[in-house]
Amino acid sequence: MSTEFQDTVEIKISRKEVEELAGEDYVSIPERAITGSNGIRWAFRVYGKNSTRLLPVHLWVSEGPLKADGTFTAGPAKSHTFGFHTNTDGNSASYLLGEFCPTRLGPDGFVHMNITFTNFEKAVLLEPSTINDFIIDSGDYLSDARIVVDDKTIEVHRSFLCIISPVFRAAFTHDTKEAKTGTINIKDFSFETVKHVIDYCYGRPCGATKLQHFVDILMFADKYDMKTLIKKFEPLFLRSELSPENFTPIAKYAWDLDKADLKTLCAKFYFDNHGKITLTPEFLSLHPSTQLDIIHSAASLS
Repeated sequence: MSTEFQDTVEIKISRKEVEELAGEDYVSIPERAITGSNGIRWAFRVYGKNSTRLLPVHLWVSEGPLKADGTFTAGPAKSHTFGFHTNTDGNSASYLLGEFCPTRLGPDGFVHMNITFTNFEKAVLLEPSTINDFIIDSGDYLSDARIVVDDKTIEVHRSFLCIISPVFRAAFTHDTKEAKTGTINIKDFSFETVKHVIDYCYGRPCGATKLQHFVDILMFADKYDMKTLIKKFEPLFLRSELSPENFTPIAKYAWDLDKADLKTLCAKFYFDNHGKITLTPEFLSLHPSTQLDIIHSAASLS
């Protein structure tokens, strides 16, 4: 499998600096990844003057084979663009792309390169399988437990629930009604929220699309001590989504569960945006003690 990757990069180097380079010395860009490849890196190097008093420009690659085409421009004193085409073998090596005279650089010199890599082996990215994939393919691994919410049932597997939540594990591994019947009744979350959580954990499509969905999922994850969900969802859907419109549900979550870091983040955001938040119906719907604590926390930052 082959693909294409384009890159642009520049070295800042004066004529005086290159005049001081010995023939085997060089200046180089930091190694860069060829995106889409199986870990191939590249760099270009400007070497000291050779026997013809020109400065060689080399392409270095960590492995191959691949094809490289492009241009490099040396300037700005006597700017000129050079084209190149090269094929590399399968080894880590340096390949001559062209040469230029040091006078092209001047005191504020640069070498600018546009390069396109092709004909390299594309990285094979395997999408992880989910437990749901194995359940479907097994054909006969039937559920042995259920979660009931509002007279609606979600079929589940005890062993899997024990993995994702220590609360469920305690329910199924002790002398409890849940262990005897295989049924967990949930009354303080909606069926929609519970289904979102279970679908996500099994690797099935999750219907959560709104911020409130994710807040509800996190509330459920906190109660059932589902650390993996909290680690994944909090940074993605709360910490990165603060806005005047989204502030209230995120702040409510932070204060209800006493999330210290998130409370600090909310306080800073409120300090900068209180004029857009304070009189909104959503903020006024918060418990008065939460409102006051948000205001006091923000005021303490001044």
